Amino acid sequence: MVKEEVEIMIKNETLKGFFQELNVVYLPALCYVNESVRQAVERKCARAERRKKIERERKWLGGFYAKEMENELFPLFEIRWIDATIGYGVFAQEEIQPGRFVGEYTGFVRKKRLFFYKSSNYCFGLETHMGFWGFVIDAEKGGNLTRFINHSDQPNLEPIGVFWKGSLHIILRSLKKIQKGEQLTYDYGADYWSRRKDKISTLLMNRLSRL
Repeated sequence: MVKEEVEIMIKNETLKGFFQELNVVYLPALCYVNESVRQAVERKCARAERRKKIERERKWLGGFYAKEMENELFPLFEIRWIDATIGYGVFAQEEIQPGRFVGEYTGFVRKKRLFFYKSSNYCFGLETHMGFWGFVIDAEKGGNLTRFINHSDQPNLEPIGVFWKGSLHIILRSLKKIQKGEQLTYDYGADYWSRRKDKISTLLMNRLSRL
C-alpha cells in the first residue's frame, strides 16, 4: 500500500472515531510514503531472499501468523488514558495465551533521516529485526493500536520480524499468559532510549506494567 492509495476501512467505529479525534490515520497495513520507497524496500527484500539472508524462522513465522496479519485478528483490547506524561496505554480485555498474535506494527515506511532530526517516539527501525538499514516504520501520524503500546523492562509482549508476502513486517506477540485488565507492554530496546533526550525515567516506565 502506498500513501496515496490508503483507504480507511475499520470495522470498529469507536476505534475509527478515536483515531480521527487524534488526527491520526488508521493504517491496517504498512503504508509506503511514496512509490520509490516501496520499490527500494522490495528490491532489498528480493535481494536478501535470493542471497538466502532471510532466516527460515522468519518465513515460517510469516506463514504462521498470515491469517492474523491479513485480517487484523487482534485480541479484545481497550485503549485508556494514563496520564499527561505517559499518554495512552493498551489493556487486554480478555485472557491472552502465550505466543498469541497481538498486532502488526503499522505506520508510514520512510527513509531514516540521519542528520538534524529529532526521532519520532513512534519510529520502529527495520534494521532492528531484519537488518534493513535506512528505513523506519513511523507511526506518529498513522498506525493502529500497536502505536499506543507502552514500554516496560518486564514486558508481556515481544516484537519479532517476520517475512510475509515478499516483504518484512514487525509483529507483537505475547510472551506469557496475560490476564484480562493487564496492560500490554514490550521492551522498546536500548537504541530507542539512547536517541531521546526527553526520555522518561526507567522507574516511571516500569510502573506501567502495574497499572
